[in-house]
Amino acid sequence: MDIRPWLHDLYAPSILVAATPAAEAVLQVKNGLSLVDLLRPYSSVYQLNVPVRVGEASVRVQDLRVRFYDAATLYQPPSEVMEEQLQEVLKAAAQRHARLDPVPDLLQRFMSDNPPDMRDLTPWFTAYRSEFLRLLRFGDHESLDYPVTCIYAIPADVVNPASHFDTLVGQLVMPPLMQQDIMYTVRDKDFPRHYLLLLDMAAGMSEKRALENLAAIRRLYGEAHCSLLRVNSGNGDRAHSGAPVDFFARFQHACLTSGGAGEPLARPPTPSGGVGAYLTVQDLDSVGSFVREFVSRTLLPKLEERIARLNASITATRRGLRNRLNRFWKGNAEDRQTDRPYPWHSVEGQMRQLGDLAFLLRQYAFAESTYRLAAQDYLAEGNSKWYAGVEEMIGLCTVLGEPADPIAAVLLQNDPMKYFMRAYENYIKPPAAVLAAATVAVTSANGPVGPATAMPSPPPSAVAASKIGRMLATRVILLGAAVQTAAGRHRATSDALMRAQSEEENARAGLLLEQSAYSMLYVRPPLVRKFAFQMVLAGIRYICCGQKRIAIHAYRQVLALYLGKKWKYIEEHLHAVLGAQCVEYGDKERALWHFCALLDCAHRPSAQQHNNVTQFLNLLTGIRDQLAITQDGANLVDRLPLPVINRHDVRVLCSDAACYAGPSARTVPDSTWLKMEACCTSGSNNWLVDGGAKQERDHEEYSMCVCGEEVGVQVEFRNPLAVKLKVTNVRLICSFTPEGDAGASGSRMAASGDAGPLSATAERSGDVSSVVLTDSAHPLLPGQSPAALTSQPGSEFIAISEAQLTLHPGEAMVEVLRVLPHAPGWLRITGVTWTLNGVAHGRINFDVKGRRRKRPKGTRPGQLKHYPPHRRLLFQVVPAMPRLELMSDPLPAALYSGELCRVMMRIRNSGRLPLRALALVVGHPEAVCPATDANKDKPLLESLKDPREVVQLSKVPHSLRGSLQLYRLWPGRELAPGEVLEWPLWLHPRGVGTLKLPIVWYGEPAVSGAKGSMRHRTLRVCGSVSVQPLLAARPTVWPSPTHLSHYLLRLAIDNSKEGERVVLQQVAAVTVPPLTGGGGGGGGVITGKPKGAALAPGLRTQSTMPPRSTSSRSLSTGWCISLVGSPSSASAGGAAEQSQPPVGAASTVTGEGVSGATAGVLPRSLPLAEPLQPGESASLFLQLIAPPPQPPLTKNQTGPASGTGLTTTEMATGGTTGADPSPLASGMVTPAGSEDPSITTTAASVAQAAEAVRSLALVDSSSTGPSGRLRFVDGSDTGLQQLNLFGPGVLAHFCRLPLALSCTARGCRIEVSLPHCPGLHSFRPK
Repeated sequence: MDIRPWLHDLYAPSILVAATPAAEAVLQVKNGLSLVDLLRPYSSVYQLNVPVRVGEASVRVQDLRVRFYDAATLYQPPSEVMEEQLQEVLKAAAQRHARLDPVPDLLQRFMSDNPPDMRDLTPWFTAYRSEFLRLLRFGDHESLDYPVTCIYAIPADVVNPASHFDTLVGQLVMPPLMQQDIMYTVRDKDFPRHYLLLLDMAAGMSEKRALENLAAIRRLYGEAHCSLLRVNSGNGDRAHSGAPVDFFARFQHACLTSGGAGEPLARPPTPSGGVGAYLTVQDLDSVGSFVREFVSRTLLPKLEERIARLNASITATRRGLRNRLNRFWKGNAEDRQTDRPYPWHSVEGQMRQLGDLAFLLRQYAFAESTYRLAAQDYLAEGNSKWYAGVEEMIGLCTVLGEPADPIAAVLLQNDPMKYFMRAYENYIKPPAAVLAAATVAVTSANGPVGPATAMPSPPPSAVAASKIGRMLATRVILLGAAVQTAAGRHRATSDALMRAQSEEENARAGLLLEQSAYSMLYVRPPLVRKFAFQMVLAGIRYICCGQKRIAIHAYRQVLALYLGKKWKYIEEHLHAVLGAQCVEYGDKERALWHFCALLDCAHRPSAQQHNNVTQFLNLLTGIRDQLAITQDGANLVDRLPLPVINRHDVRVLCSDAACYAGPSARTVPDSTWLKMEACCTSGSNNWLVDGGAKQERDHEEYSMCVCGEEVGVQVEFRNPLAVKLKVTNVRLICSFTPEGDAGASGSRMAASGDAGPLSATAERSGDVSSVVLTDSAHPLLPGQSPAALTSQPGSEFIAISEAQLTLHPGEAMVEVLRVLPHAPGWLRITGVTWTLNGVAHGRINFDVKGRRRKRPKGTRPGQLKHYPPHRRLLFQVVPAMPRLELMSDPLPAALYSGELCRVMMRIRNSGRLPLRALALVVGHPEAVCPATDANKDKPLLESLKDPREVVQLSKVPHSLRGSLQLYRLWPGRELAPGEVLEWPLWLHPRGVGTLKLPIVWYGEPAVSGAKGSMRHRTLRVCGSVSVQPLLAARPTVWPSPTHLSHYLLRLAIDNSKEGERVVLQQVAAVTVPPLTGGGGGGGGVITGKPKGAALAPGLRTQSTMPPRSTSSRSLSTGWCISLVGSPSSASAGGAAEQSQPPVGAASTVTGEGVSGATAGVLPRSLPLAEPLQPGESASLFLQLIAPPPQPPLTKNQTGPASGTGLTTTEMATGGTTGADPSPLASGMVTPAGSEDPSITTTAASVAQAAEAVRSLALVDSSSTGPSGRLRFVDGSDTGLQQLNLFGPGVLAHFCRLPLALSCTARGCRIEVSLPHCPGLHSFRPK
């Protein structure tokens, strides 16, 4: 960009115009113009071709522009008046051009090959700069704007015109600088003059008289310097006027309150016919001819003469040894400072005038040499202001000196920026009066100062001069920035502007910062962050000076650049400023957007958070249609940030083919449920089973729900602030399409209050494809209450529940929002809507995370991603189905380890159809289900004794065998709608911790549904029980020193510190029959005797074992127990010997018989009364009497193995002789055990464990157990021995080693292993 034309127009010779009041009235009365206004449109003259000699060079002036000023306006206005005028100009330009919306695609336009022009981006800066440069004219240190000639005007019909001209010159009020002898005075005999006669044609002036007067003054002043101008040839009709309406207004500037700057105090009043109504085309042409004649015949020749005189005077003054010595003795100016202006007739003033005249005639080389000559004198004198002025002109001469070269080439040869910066540094220096006052203040501070002494302050004139100096410094920077921008050196432009803005007032500083910011975008690559930062600084300056509109414009340019960069404080500053400025400007809608963005202020103090929320809600109050507040295509309702809703992580609680009994069931992995349900479905092709058919509709995955059953969506609401929030009218946004509607994909919104009444036509015809909405029922319009929870008119297809939340500071809450479909069809959930504090309405659409498809077949989210079933928001609503529902959680909160507990499960069919093929799958081995519910109302002990209390396991698929148990219940019966089923479940936890029990109830509809409906429904139940330890045993066993078949047992019982008070009431020994090992999987027989292992006295070997009884209730005589030191212990050995059957006979003694036979001689159970407080221990010293040896088995009764011993499984089940499972007395199928080498090695030191301590009953007489069972359970009861509800695993746990002890407290069993060793041995179980 070439800025030479702009600089040429900026600097032009000034012409002083002086007219008598009569001459001014000729134009003002009829046309509303002054003589200056009439001449200004013709100030540019072209094709002159006038020869002019400047110095040693002679040139021809082709084009020239001049400026006309009234004599009374040639002075610089005060700085305060200039600032007020500049503020008005900036405000008016901003009102016309500044946009409240950001420039679209600003960065893209700057990065393109054709970046935008800065003048188009900031037109207010161009207007401000032009006015700023105009107001700074007529300074006392430069003569560029001083008049070089004068035009005197009088009416053409006066008598003796020469006397009128003399009177006009004598009465002329000269400008202030001319009065101070700084400006070349018009009263000088060599001052160029031109005399003009105005002939008013409309007033009937005599043209003959005018020509006579013209001839008279030409004889007196010269023919070339006198002219006659005919005006007012029209009749006042605007239609016949030769001047357009705004022809003269374009050349008129604003009038200042103090006058000056080349403009009058006030404009002439506009006549009735309009401005220029009496001026015809001929009049205007004559004005142009006059200006051209004046420039060519008077102005240019007189300028040539004056340049010659000035050049000769300066040359003569500076010649000679005397003048050179005077300049030498002046010395350096470092020790003095002056700011006095030089008179026009001094050599310093003449050098400045000569350089300025040459510059105005565009002789830049001559002007530059003159300026350099003057700069030396000014610098030597210490006159920084005059020195800065000539340095500024040297820079301009450098730019304009070579018209053939581009600006960039000029900068490479001789950078003018160094001259501009010298001028800037000297302009900003304080005046000499200010420095003198500062010096006096420093001296007074260092010396003694009396109490009445006041610090001297600089005079007002010095303060005003200092302000003018800063403005002149800014003018230099503006010129330098324009030159650098034209050369493409945008970084240098920004540096210069940033340097100048720091010392300027707010409006100019804002303009400089704004220009510097845009310069950063012209750099390659664009410096976006610097642009944004400097633009924000510009906005701050604009706010300080009251320029609201430009401030909003500046902030909006950078708002989009900072958004999304995680710079919260910058974003908040922008939004806060923009919101406040928009409120003051009266733009409520834009202010709401910015205040809404300030609601995300969790990192701010609580007071600031409360203020942000309050100002947003207060501003929003009273706005009825919040949906109409849009910006950039977005709606304010969709951008409400409070409360924070996790729209990416929602969970659908849909009762499809699998129903859940509580939240805990949903925490179990789906793979676990699918395996358990596969036991019932036997791997049928169902969508719940892996490998089933996909559920897709229009390439979008969906879930199934049942008509009349709620669909819930878990949505997380979070309050990030320290302010309590009330959230009301929380509802889902849904769309529903009835079954059979062809336009399902384009269904209209029908929920969250969007549902309005159906049209009457649709209701009568019955052809309703979707819910029809009405605009009057929108829930987001204030003044309308949201729809109730019940069905609404026009929404008979669905009913949407409404929730209300109160979120305390920092609280997060998961709310289940529900929708109830009433008819089959397709339901889609899209989002949620709410109302904040009863004023602000919010809405958000779900964007659920999913796995992106490799080949998407659509644009909807469901077509772009894969979603698991619990995240799908599209549902197929099928007709009514049966549904299982758990009435209440049957599991107790806590149990003791080893406790036997019966719980009652209550299941209800809450669906609309009956249910058949009821089945139960239990996913934990410590829980079993009996085959009948006949004993559900009986006490615990009676239920255990009832032979019908058996378990019938159904066969499960081979791939699912393990810990899963399948029970078929109620074969051939149906569970009617509303009917309740009660069924017992036995629990026996054996560990410590939390027992999680997954259970699946399965059922099938009694009536087959339509194609595509559900084949079955399941109820997934997952309960948890806290299993706590109660008792711990520490046994120590050693052989009796008095009898080979006796053993001494020291049993230490520890009560848990966290337990309860118990009483040790009974210890009993329970007989486990000796078994023969088979060769199959159930054998587990020890086949061999380890080297060096000796059999303990009194233990049977395989050859001495009695044959196994065929009776399911037969138990051989076992170990007896007694307290050490009791009378019965003395005859224990003989009693044991007498109680044995004959050798070789089969043992047919039952459990009761054994107990009764030994009771008279030696008891098998001992009553005790040992209380244990929590944390206490008790020690029992017992004597164990082994049974006599049995006769050897026959050949047919022995197994193939020669060793003796039983595995864990054999002791539990009574032994097996084959690999197939053996049926127990309870009817359970017990799987055969496998041989374990570790058990075989451990049991090699003993032959057989025939007896075990079965139970140790402990009970507190004052309370019952946590499950409400009986206070006392006799562990020696044969009913406990016969019933095997929990299968082989339980008894295996009891008998993990050859000898075991079981203690019972309130039915709670603890197990401890007693190793059988021939010597003294102590063992502490893990």
